[in-house]
Amino acid sequence: MKMLNKELLTKTLDERTLGEVAEGKVGGASVAVTQNGELVYKRHFGLQNIEKNIPVTDNTVFRLASMTKPITAFAAVLEMDKGRLDLFDPVEKFLPKYKDLYIGKLDDNGEVQIAGKAKTKLRLIHLLTHSSGIGASDDIGMKVAEKFSKDPRRDNFRDAVDAYPEFPLSFEPYTDQSYSAVWGMDIVGRIIEETSGKVFSDYLDSEVFKPLEMKNTTFYPSPEQFDRLIDIHNRDKDGKAIAAQTVPGCVFGDFKCTATLGGAGLAGTLDDYLNFCEMILNYGNFRGIQLARPSSVRSMSIPHISESIMGPNGIWGMAMRIMSDDSHEAFPQGVYGWAGAYGTHFWIDPANKITAVYMKNSSYDGAFGVSASQFEKDVYACLEK
Repeated sequence: MKMLNKELLTKTLDERTLGEVAEGKVGGASVAVTQNGELVYKRHFGLQNIEKNIPVTDNTVFRLASMTKPITAFAAVLEMDKGRLDLFDPVEKFLPKYKDLYIGKLDDNGEVQIAGKAKTKLRLIHLLTHSSGIGASDDIGMKVAEKFSKDPRRDNFRDAVDAYPEFPLSFEPYTDQSYSAVWGMDIVGRIIEETSGKVFSDYLDSEVFKPLEMKNTTFYPSPEQFDRLIDIHNRDKDGKAIAAQTVPGCVFGDFKCTATLGGAGLAGTLDDYLNFCEMILNYGNFRGIQLARPSSVRSMSIPHISESIMGPNGIWGMAMRIMSDDSHEAFPQGVYGWAGAYGTHFWIDPANKITAVYMKNSSYDGAFGVSASQFEKDVYACLEK
């Protein structure tokens, strides 16, 4: 294990992030790094609320966006651990409407048409590895999502999941990979409702957030938590940070909180997410409490798809990207994590016992943007040789 140089880390991250705030590249951010269970760096930068001149603090709430996905995946692991769910279970076992699915294609006018019936059963593993073809980020998936965006069922969790089978998949499950920004993890959350007998949001509250002391992580921020929700920062023509216009009462885009998006709907604080990362690094153990079997949690961070269908984001474990080799410009092999559309980012390095969380919300420089990528490089530049 290579150790981080704390003094160099502090100097590097302070200078970098303070400079980005001064230049208007970052409106406000919270940053933390741990190693071997010790908090080696944590600091808050910039403003939570520009109009009221409120600084970012420990209490600032961030839109997690796609950093919701690993939390949903962990909930699925808990259900597997209880023997109520298996990674290769067909979705139709729990949700019969998913028995007969169809594959889509684009016609000469760019419209989605049915190419034929899917030959492969849709399974939990396909949803967790973005190899399902449902709600994909390709041309077919984007067309389908645009059509469904006007459907009133979109803002009700169960209604939305019931509606998804009405639309074609982008490809035969497990023959390709395309990121499912919303739909795939919604289905995972709905399956958890069926196996546990609990409403998905309640399940996360009791089985994940409470034992991990994630007191501010929720699909349904209270009025007081909404007051602590950071601005989505934008920049004016002079490069100065300004607050972007958002939809009141919504955490992710214009989705109502009732959508309880399993892939994008949570809000939470830096400390909350750091607790989650520490638990994953320690294979389900959090401050002496074992939430799941170590082998079950470890399965989240090992590849579950072949390189033959590897997409642009690389190899996937369960809702987390895995560095399968040393080709990444910052990360060594074995690092895993993910990011969110508004600029949130985390990774876990099991070899060097590092967890790192970077929180900001902006309408520019989102997932794996310049700030997040520089954060990766800065941390690894501070490892002792």
